[in-house]
Amino acid sequence: MKTYVLDVLENVLNEEEANQYYYKAFIEMNKREKIPYIVNENRYLKFLLRLYKMDKNIVYKFRFFEKWCFDFLSNSEKLHYKNSIKKLRRKVLNKRKFFSKDKDILEMIFKMSFRDVFGFQKNYRIYFSNLKILITSLTDYYYFITFLDKDEERVKNLVKKSKLFLR
Repeated sequence: MKTYVLDVLENVLNEEEANQYYYKAFIEMNKREKIPYIVNENRYLKFLLRLYKMDKNIVYKFRFFEKWCFDFLSNSEKLHYKNSIKKLRRKVLNKRKFFSKDKDILEMIFKMSFRDVFGFQKNYRIYFSNLKILITSLTDYYYFITFLDKDEERVKNLVKKSKLFLR
Protein backbone atom coordinates (compact mmCIF):
# COMPACT_ATOMS: atom_id res chain seq x y z
CA MET A 1 0.00 0.00 0.00
CA LYS A 2 1.46 3.34 -1.10
CA THR A 3 0.01 6.81 -0.58
CA TYR A 4 0.92 9.87 -2.61
CA VAL A 5 -0.26 13.44 -2.82
CA LEU A 6 -2.12 14.02 -6.09
CA ASP A 7 -1.73 17.66 -7.08
CA VAL A 8 -1.88 20.06 -10.03
CA LEU A 9 1.42 21.57 -8.87
CA GLU A 10 4.71 19.77 -9.12
CA ASN A 11 6.18 21.49 -6.05
CA VAL A 12 4.78 22.47 -2.69
CA LEU A 13 3.89 26.15 -2.36
CA ASN A 14 5.58 28.25 0.29
CA GLU A 15 3.39 30.18 2.73
CA GLU A 16 3.37 33.40 0.69
CA GLU A 17 2.45 31.60 -2.54
CA ALA A 18 -0.25 29.61 -0.76
CA ASN A 19 -1.79 32.78 0.70
CA GLN A 20 -2.05 34.26 -2.80
CA TYR A 21 -3.61 31.10 -4.19
CA TYR A 22 -5.93 30.15 -1.32
CA TYR A 23 -7.22 33.52 -0.26
CA LYS A 24 -10.94 32.98 -0.79
CA ALA A 25 -13.50 30.18 -0.75
CA PHE A 26 -14.63 29.01 -4.20
CA ILE A 27 -18.27 30.00 -3.69
CA GLU A 28 -17.16 33.54 -2.74
CA MET A 29 -15.21 34.08 -5.99
CA ASN A 30 -16.47 35.92 -9.05
CA LYS A 31 -16.31 34.28 -12.51
CA ARG A 32 -12.90 35.74 -13.36
CA GLU A 33 -11.34 34.58 -10.09
CA LYS A 34 -12.68 31.05 -10.64
CA ILE A 35 -10.95 30.52 -14.01
CA PRO A 36 -7.64 29.01 -12.74
CA TYR A 37 -9.54 26.82 -10.28
CA ILE A 38 -11.87 25.51 -12.98
CA VAL A 39 -8.84 24.70 -15.16
CA ASN A 40 -7.35 22.67 -12.29
CA GLU A 41 -10.71 21.10 -11.48
CA ASN A 42 -10.95 19.91 -15.09
CA ARG A 43 -7.51 18.28 -14.88
CA TYR A 44 -8.58 16.26 -11.85
CA LEU A 45 -11.92 15.47 -13.46
CA LYS A 46 -10.24 14.14 -16.61
CA PHE A 47 -8.11 11.88 -14.44
CA LEU A 48 -11.13 10.59 -12.49
CA LEU A 49 -13.10 9.97 -15.68
CA ARG A 50 -10.17 8.00 -17.08
CA LEU A 51 -10.21 5.89 -13.93
CA TYR A 52 -13.98 5.57 -14.30
CA LYS A 53 -13.54 4.10 -17.79
CA MET A 54 -11.31 1.43 -16.25
CA ASP A 55 -13.45 0.78 -13.17
CA LYS A 56 -17.12 1.69 -12.83
CA ASN A 57 -17.46 0.05 -9.40
CA ILE A 58 -17.12 3.04 -7.12
CA VAL A 59 -17.76 3.27 -3.40
CA TYR A 60 -18.16 6.74 -1.90
CA LYS A 61 -17.52 7.44 1.75
CA PHE A 62 -18.27 10.60 3.70
CA ARG A 63 -17.60 11.77 7.20
CA PHE A 64 -20.87 13.64 6.77
CA PHE A 65 -23.04 14.75 3.86
CA GLU A 66 -25.65 17.49 4.18
CA LYS A 67 -27.93 19.37 1.80
CA TRP A 68 -25.63 22.42 1.89
CA CYS A 69 -22.97 20.37 0.06
CA PHE A 70 -24.99 20.99 -3.12
CA ASP A 71 -24.36 24.73 -2.67
CA PHE A 72 -20.92 24.16 -4.20
CA LEU A 73 -22.59 23.40 -7.55
CA SER A 74 -23.59 26.25 -9.84
CA ASN A 75 -27.23 26.63 -10.88
CA SER A 76 -26.46 25.34 -14.38
CA GLU A 77 -24.71 22.29 -12.87
CA LYS A 78 -27.68 21.66 -10.58
CA LEU A 79 -29.92 21.73 -13.64
CA HIS A 80 -27.57 19.45 -15.62
CA TYR A 81 -27.28 16.94 -12.75
CA LYS A 82 -30.93 17.23 -11.69
CA ASN A 83 -31.73 13.49 -11.87
CA SER A 84 -28.44 12.46 -10.31
CA ILE A 85 -28.96 14.91 -7.44
CA LYS A 86 -32.29 13.23 -6.70
CA LYS A 87 -30.59 9.81 -6.70
CA LEU A 88 -27.79 11.12 -4.53
CA ARG A 89 -30.17 12.63 -1.98
CA ARG A 90 -32.05 9.33 -1.68
CA LYS A 91 -28.86 7.30 -1.34
CA VAL A 92 -26.66 9.51 0.76
CA LEU A 93 -28.41 11.70 3.26
CA ASN A 94 -27.96 10.15 6.69
CA LYS A 95 -25.53 7.55 5.30
CA ARG A 96 -21.76 7.49 5.36
CA LYS A 97 -21.09 5.04 2.55
CA PHE A 98 -22.78 4.11 -0.72
CA PHE A 99 -22.06 2.43 -4.05
CA SER A 100 -22.83 3.87 -7.49
CA LYS A 101 -21.87 3.35 -11.14
CA ASP A 102 -23.36 6.72 -12.16
CA LYS A 103 -20.75 8.94 -13.88
CA ASP A 104 -22.69 12.11 -13.02
CA ILE A 105 -22.53 11.27 -9.32
CA LEU A 106 -18.75 10.86 -9.61
CA GLU A 107 -18.51 14.30 -11.25
CA MET A 108 -20.75 15.95 -8.64
CA ILE A 109 -18.97 14.41 -5.66
CA PHE A 110 -15.62 15.43 -7.06
CA LYS A 111 -16.74 19.02 -7.77
CA MET A 112 -18.15 19.35 -4.27
CA SER A 113 -14.94 18.03 -2.72
CA PHE A 114 -12.73 20.30 -4.85
CA ARG A 115 -14.78 23.41 -4.15
CA ASP A 116 -15.06 22.69 -0.43
CA VAL A 117 -11.42 23.73 0.04
CA PHE A 118 -11.91 25.22 3.48
CA GLY A 119 -14.12 22.33 4.58
CA PHE A 120 -13.29 19.19 6.45
CA GLN A 121 -10.19 17.21 5.61
CA LYS A 122 -10.87 13.70 4.43
CA ASN A 123 -14.62 14.33 4.22
CA TYR A 124 -14.94 12.87 0.72
CA ARG A 125 -13.48 9.51 -0.27
CA ILE A 126 -13.80 7.82 -3.63
CA TYR A 127 -12.80 4.16 -3.85
CA PHE A 128 -12.39 2.41 -7.20
CA SER A 129 -12.94 -1.15 -6.04
CA ASN A 130 -11.55 -3.10 -9.03
CA LEU A 131 -8.45 -0.91 -9.32
CA LYS A 132 -8.06 -0.84 -5.54
CA ILE A 133 -7.45 2.91 -5.48
CA LEU A 134 -8.67 5.26 -2.76
CA ILE A 135 -8.79 9.00 -3.43
CA THR A 136 -9.24 11.18 -0.35
CA SER A 137 -9.97 14.90 -0.36
CA LEU A 138 -7.83 17.29 1.59
CA THR A 139 -7.95 21.03 1.88
CA ASP A 140 -5.86 23.26 -0.40
CA TYR A 141 -7.07 21.71 -3.66
CA TYR A 142 -5.18 18.46 -3.56
CA TYR A 143 -5.86 14.83 -2.74
CA PHE A 144 -4.30 11.74 -1.31
CA ILE A 145 -4.24 8.78 -3.68
CA THR A 146 -3.64 5.40 -2.08
CA PHE A 147 -2.79 2.34 -4.13
CA LEU A 148 -3.98 -0.71 -2.22
CA ASP A 149 -2.57 -3.04 -4.87
CA LYS A 150 0.88 -3.26 -6.47
CA ASP A 151 -0.39 -2.45 -9.98
CA GLU A 152 0.05 1.32 -9.92
CA GLU A 153 2.02 2.00 -13.11
CA ARG A 154 -1.08 2.24 -15.33
CA VAL A 155 -2.58 4.81 -13.01
CA LYS A 156 0.67 6.76 -12.77
CA ASN A 157 0.60 7.07 -16.57
CA LEU A 158 -2.97 8.41 -16.37
CA VAL A 159 -1.80 10.96 -13.80
CA LYS A 160 0.83 12.23 -16.26
CA LYS A 161 -1.62 12.32 -19.17
CA SER A 162 -3.98 14.40 -17.02
CA LYS A 163 -1.18 16.91 -16.30
CA LEU A 164 -1.20 16.08 -12.59
CA PHE A 165 1.66 15.18 -10.28
CA LEU A 166 2.32 12.60 -7.58
CA ARG A 167 4.62 13.48 -4.73
